Amino acid sequence: MVAKSFQSMTQMCEPFVENGRMYVNVKNEKTGTIRKVRWYTDTEYAKMYGEKVNDDPLAHIKQQRVLGFQNGYVTIFKGDTYANLEWLQKSIARYCKWWGWYIVSTETVPFDLPCGLEPVKLQWELVGKEDGQLKPDHEVKAAVESILYDKGNSTFQGAVGEKLTLELEVISAHKRDSYYGEQTVHYMVDPSGNQYLWATAAKSWSVGDKYHIKGTVKEHKIIRNVETTILTRCTLVK
Repeated sequence: MVAKSFQSMTQMCEPFVENGRMYVNVKNEKTGTIRKVRWYTDTEYAKMYGEKVNDDPLAHIKQQRVLGFQNGYVTIFKGDTYANLEWLQKSIARYCKWWGWYIVSTETVPFDLPCGLEPVKLQWELVGKEDGQLKPDHEVKAAVESILYDKGNSTFQGAVGEKLTLELEVISAHKRDSYYGEQTVHYMVDPSGNQYLWATAAKSWSVGDKYHIKGTVKEHKIIRNVETTILTRCTLVK
């Protein structure tokens, strides 16, 4: 449902998603202009106007339709989408917060797909419910990552609260802002290939660095389909 000021205008397309929000193109018949406006869910509309929308027989499947699963799937991409951002922006692909760039099931994947992008089908039953709504975000995330990323050989190490002494190599390090200020998120592996994560503002190690450390297991988490042991209170062993 669009805002009241746009409800007299002609809807020019199905609602679509950009950056995690729904929009639709509407036409002002008097001026001929077409503009993109927000498409609100029933809950959002009710909060804005204090009115409940009950007269849409397709409301229960709107999210499934809006996201492009008319044929039961959408096409998502394995590979480095960031390196091919310009092509994706100019193509028929859409973007959403749940699985990134994708092509709806009513469209054909372009023949000039860049090398390095592999199209794979994301079936609705993996991410959606029978009522046409998406599953909770964490379930959608897990389903998408199980398709986009190989599982690997990493397994959870130690028990939560247990202190471990480890030989680790940094395989990825990036900055992020947190409640405690800027942190470096370190992804590391041990000689057996098990993956660990340590986020800290106290250290900023580089990819390829190797350390002998002690750390406490904070939690176990699957990240990009890889069983990852989250560490806290890490110190170097001399």
